Amino acid sequence: MSDSESSGSFFGLEDPQWLCMVTLFFASLVTLILYFVQYVQRRGVGERQTAAGDNAAKEEAGALLGWALSQRSWKSQWRGAWCRALNDQSKKSGGPVLLTFEDDDLEASELMVSQVSSFQKSAGKKAACCSVVGEKLQFSVSAASTAMPSAEPCKYTVCIAPLELQLDLQMQEAKDEVKVIWGVTHLDSGVLQVTPTLTQDHASSCRAAALQQQLRGLLCAARPSVLLSCGPAQASQLKVSSGC
Repeated sequence: MSDSESSGSFFGLEDPQWLCMVTLFFASLVTLILYFVQYVQRRGVGERQTAAGDNAAKEEAGALLGWALSQRSWKSQWRGAWCRALNDQSKKSGGPVLLTFEDDDLEASELMVSQVSSFQKSAGKKAACCSVVGEKLQFSVSAASTAMPSAEPCKYTVCIAPLELQLDLQMQEAKDEVKVIWGVTHLDSGVLQVTPTLTQDHASSCRAAALQQQLRGLLCAARPSVLLSCGPAQASQLKVSSGC
């Protein structure tokens, strides 16, 4: 037997059944490779489409939120609504000290949309959630002892810098109304500062330090809201600018 014949016999080249099995194996391998390539290509296209859809949704949500923050009704209402919500929350919480928030002295820098976390659309409704940031928020608060109602309350100046709010916006197109709900996301010790308005004695400083914890709880628990109404013309402009 020659060397070629012996090698052919060794690899089974003379066996038709073996050749058929080898051919089927390589054909299956090629088919699997083709399927894998198609899967990778389709997955890449799907990811790009998903990313494009997410970007479009964030742009639409950003336009809607930016529109709401630019409205005169929002700028004139949100400070008073926040103080009312804080006062209601202070009365509900009880405790030895009743805090009263004054909206006349509330000063806030311009609010800007920082990050859009979610955006949902359905028939006639839109809902967006985002983080809103500002340079600082400053207001006055008076602390009165519930045990001594006749005593004059102590006044403090509260400053939150920087300010970060979690803002939820709900729009009902049929009613041309936009409801905005917001709240403080977190307050670190360095962000919230409380100082006595008039006196700077040691007792007032100690009370100011004790009030920080109570203030932090009220600010994080309160969920004020305002209802913005827009006419048909404004609603149409909003739909166009947000890609509706």
